[in-house]
Amino acid sequence: MSANDRAMMPLGVSCVPHAACLYFATFLSTMAITTNKESRVVPRFLAIAALVCAGLVPLVVIGSWLGDPRQPVALVVGVVLLGIGAWLTVTRRRARRIVGAILAVLGIAFLVWTLVRDVPALLAMITLMIGAVALGLTALARSADDDAPVQAWTPSQPVLICNPKSGGGKVVSFKIAEQARAQGVEVVTLEEGLDLEELARDAIARGADCLGMAGGDGSQALVAAVAVEHGIPFVVISAGTRNHFALDLGLDRDKPDSGLVAFTNGVLRTIDYATANGKLFVNNVSFGLYASIVENDSYRDAKLQTTLDVLPEVLAADTDPYDMHFRLPSGEEVSGSIVLLVSNNPYITDGLLGIGQRPTLDSGLLGGLVITGPTAATPTTPSDESSESRSRGGLQRFTATELQVTSSSSEIAVGIDGETVHVSTPVDLVSHPKGLTMLVPPDSIHVARVRSREAEGLAGIWRMALGKA
Repeated sequence: MSANDRAMMPLGVSCVPHAACLYFATFLSTMAITTNKESRVVPRFLAIAALVCAGLVPLVVIGSWLGDPRQPVALVVGVVLLGIGAWLTVTRRRARRIVGAILAVLGIAFLVWTLVRDVPALLAMITLMIGAVALGLTALARSADDDAPVQAWTPSQPVLICNPKSGGGKVVSFKIAEQARAQGVEVVTLEEGLDLEELARDAIARGADCLGMAGGDGSQALVAAVAVEHGIPFVVISAGTRNHFALDLGLDRDKPDSGLVAFTNGVLRTIDYATANGKLFVNNVSFGLYASIVENDSYRDAKLQTTLDVLPEVLAADTDPYDMHFRLPSGEEVSGSIVLLVSNNPYITDGLLGIGQRPTLDSGLLGGLVITGPTAATPTTPSDESSESRSRGGLQRFTATELQVTSSSSEIAVGIDGETVHVSTPVDLVSHPKGLTMLVPPDSIHVARVRSREAEGLAGIWRMALGKA
């Protein structure tokens, strides 16, 4: 069908296929969202419906493109312009950065034009994609195992350390200290100039059998280290800015005071922790680019501007690579990568679960993400084709139980749970499987199990649709 023929087609006729897709996806999505846990709608049916919605998306796209062949051309042009423009904006300065910004805007304009050329098709695609994701996540969540036993435990002398300045004052705004005291928890306030680890050890010396921390991820790691050292449970109160650790534990970051229920009605959960030269971390350790950005004095007050100032220096073609070397589990030697991120359990970088989250905290593995520049990787076997391809630069993920990072310098700057520190080399990164005992709210266990299932993404939905999961 030509563009002219399509334009002459009555609107009611041309929109019928798209309207059918909209009604179908809306019906299934509503069913997935509103159906309660007691429903007899089996996860397998929801998985099949999710795949049907996903399969209809390319059909809608093809139908739209057949009606107007200019759309795929504009899409390709837009993506290319946006990619080149974004790269120039990030890696260049002054005039070239301005040119990059202009190209990026032009690319976005092409993409917007492509989308608005066929509004019914656009609405159908959006609804189908939302329906596929909603149905898929619901199917995976309904299949989560909630029958595994949990162990309830109530501490007799719990102590909660509060950082009143963390997260813009969440401890004060949510009245965390007052609520904790009302539950019989001893509250210790971290005042300026006091040592957090010393406060935690003093609490144990007074007889504390459980330690809690209301603060950010960096503070959580410090107190967790003391809890591990003395073999007592640890409670997280998400009163920081980002609270990545709390998110992956299944806690409600928007209601930090909801975590206080762990002190009176909590359940025990054992998870992994990791160390960098013996220093405990709960999230990740970053080397290279991110560490350079965070190390800058102006980063905390002007994150975006500092990042834009630093990136051209470290990503320029003639910039020397970072002085760090390590061996991947595959046996490949990597030298001078741009970024090395090592996490306590692997992060998700694709799939239905939010990118940058960890579906599990007890895999016993470190997660690794390495970005290499054009001269970064040095293959151990030059004849190996896969090693040669990596030597030209790119992104690679890996998992390991331990990793050693070396450098010609005696010290290297790293970011540990968002805080920049200088550590001696070599840096030994080690996973400690199920070495940290947590005391968490009961409902967080369900959230964690659901997240673990959701992380299976499309592969899990496919297996479920086939009746294999």
